[in-house]
Amino acid sequence: MGLLRSKGLYRIVSGQEAKTQDEDKVAKWENRQDQACGLIGMSISPDLRFHITELDTPNEAMKQLTKVFGIKNEIRAH
Repeated sequence: MGLLRSKGLYRIVSGQEAKTQDEDKVAKWENRQDQACGLIGMSISPDLRFHITELDTPNEAMKQLTKVFGIKNEIRAH
């Protein structure tokens, strides 16, 4: 999540930032959504990408990955 936050993409991934209705900003929002999808895809092993290849949004991808792998507890991970 840290990488997505550092790139200003976490709100799109979490679903907090919905697609804008402002025609002048739609392309920028869609590009940010594509960036988030790319970062998520590059962050997991190529062998596991089949879990998200058919999904259209980074929010859907993150929900699927959480469903399959669970949420990593930062304290437990160390």
